[in-house]
Amino acid sequence: MKSFIERVFMAKKNKKQEEIIDETITTEVKEQATEAAVEAIIKKVKQDSVEVQHTDRKDD
Repeated sequence: MKSFIERVFMAKKNKKQEEIIDETITTEVKEQATEAAVEAIIKKVKQDSVEVQHTDRKDD
């Protein structure tokens, strides 16, 4: 059976690992959200570009 000190040490170690995992997950989610936002912006810019091209052709 582990001593109290060993259990406290393990609990602190596990807590630190949980914090690292939480930070990693948070970072990954932020990166995915950023990628999705960039893709949405690119799609919108392309869509706006096509609309401008169509407008330009009507004026000719």
